[in-house]
Amino acid sequence: MNVVNKVVGFLLNPLFIGMLFVAVGLALAWFRRRNGAIITLGLSLLWFWFWAMPIVGGWLALPLEKDYSVRLADAGTPTVLLVTSACHMRRSLYMFEKYAPEIECLPAATDYQALPWRDYPFRWRHILPDAGAFVRNNAFIHEYIGYYGYKWFR
Repeated sequence: MNVVNKVVGFLLNPLFIGMLFVAVGLALAWFRRRNGAIITLGLSLLWFWFWAMPIVGGWLALPLEKDYSVRLADAGTPTVLLVTSACHMRRSLYMFEKYAPEIECLPAATDYQALPWRDYPFRWRHILPDAGAFVRNNAFIHEYIGYYGYKWFR
């Protein structure tokens, strides 16, 4: 089952999908399908541009990093304090509650990566490609795939 999760995660990775677009575009160019090659390579460029924009990371991270810090102030005496990255908290909390339901767990998220976009003015650099944003966005996609993979297949 773990191998299947790894393969599915790899196939849904934005970098793999973008490279698949490039491979199809080059194959179309090799077989002299010029219009199809131009369209496919253009789509791959747009695909990479989209996943390399910092603003996309903000959109992906906000649902993952919801209100875990607020819960810490509301709680009494926890049995276990689950400390992990905010974007990883959703998946780790799900796994903890599934495999140890008898233990009270209090999430304490750290390392918030989502920018509260409503507090910052729009800047053009938020839509320009950035290598760091591409890496962060892949990590967020990894968390979504992992969460739903654990939820649906375990």
